Amino acid sequence: MEIGKLTVHRRRETGKGISRRLRAQNLVPGTCYGAGLDEAISITVDPKVLQESLDPIKRQNTVLTLDIEDDGADKRQLLAMLWDYQIHPRRREVTHVDIITIDPEQEIDVEVPLELVGKPAGAVYGGQLNISLHQLPIRAKPRFVPGRIQVDVSGMNVGDSLHVSDISLPENVASNASEELSIVTCTAPESEVLVAGGEATEAAESEGEGA
Repeated sequence: MEIGKLTVHRRRETGKGISRRLRAQNLVPGTCYGAGLDEAISITVDPKVLQESLDPIKRQNTVLTLDIEDDGADKRQLLAMLWDYQIHPRRREVTHVDIITIDPEQEIDVEVPLELVGKPAGAVYGGQLNISLHQLPIRAKPRFVPGRIQVDVSGMNVGDSLHVSDISLPENVASNASEELSIVTCTAPESEVLVAGGEATEAAESEGEGA
């Protein structure tokens, strides 16, 4: 299967019974909706083929050339993305997918993984990175959605924080998050924090004795 290409089949039958029969054939039910469709349609998807069609870096943000086959009707081809999926809680198998068809000239809202690069300067003094944001919500046209966004932490010293406003976004990509939102903080080693806390406690007790 080629990355970025997926064929699904329109499904006329619905209900729990048909879903069970599909899963017995290693297929899963799904719903397709969005640009170019008058209404949401029920589809059948091969989860293995779907997995192989996704870019290994972009994953769910892969733009797919989607062929919709419909018995007795002409095949339709649209651009689409995997919008959502459900996983069985015990078997960890895909049980349902949502595929959204898109207009290549219209911006979409998605989340992109953040990748920390570099070694923080504060690591020399035992500084540790505390990550508070793993994915950044962005808005961009489908062809401009990046696989990941890098965040350079090499200049961080103990006590420093990086926020959304510190990220250099790719061209034609805008953030949907608050600029003040924290991404990562370089914190002091746990031993130093404990020592500082102990000193503060001792100082408070000394003040109480002298009162």
